[in-house]
Amino acid sequence: MSRGYADYMKMQQPDPGSGKGTSSGLEDWSRVILLAILGLAALGGYIYTTHMNKPKTILGVSVSKTLETPFKASMEGKTVLRDSLLAVYRSWESYTPEGGIAAERSPEASPAPFDAREALELVRQAVRAEEMDREDMYGHPTRHFYGEIICGNGAKDRPSGYYFEYWADLRDLKAVRLIMAGACRDVAVDAKGDSISSETSLNIRFQ
Repeated sequence: MSRGYADYMKMQQPDPGSGKGTSSGLEDWSRVILLAILGLAALGGYIYTTHMNKPKTILGVSVSKTLETPFKASMEGKTVLRDSLLAVYRSWESYTPEGGIAAERSPEASPAPFDAREALELVRQAVRAEEMDREDMYGHPTRHFYGEIICGNGAKDRPSGYYFEYWADLRDLKAVRLIMAGACRDVAVDAKGDSISSETSLNIRFQ
């Protein structure tokens, strides 16, 4: 066999390392794809967790859970104009998802601006909410929130917005207590010509 023919045959034989290089490249791409999938999954989990832990999201979940099952609520409150008492609110309410609110009002009390269910719906629509330190409330370990509600009712004799505090049961997130306070501006004018605002406060306990 001539040397030239032997060299030619040697050139035609596959490089023993060439197959290994192709396999290594495929493995690298597999790792890249796997890391990309894991990264996207971690990012999705982070976004979901961040969204679910936002105070407004938690309040929405709490209101939904509360309205899914029957509850009882007691409401007390008042509207004052400086030192003058304009109205007192005192009622006992029971709620069912099918029948809504049934209320019994104290004889000397005025109708409250809204019932317990309507108050919860306002909390769901809060424009601002912050979570405070957790507290025990009426024997319940609770998550405690503070925030602001804008009613947009256009009524001159009612506050257009309220500040609120809300306590939700730590175990099932159902409402435990809701305090609301709002002012109705330019209700009257004093002797000096200064505008006076009335102030409304409500305290609702859920059972």
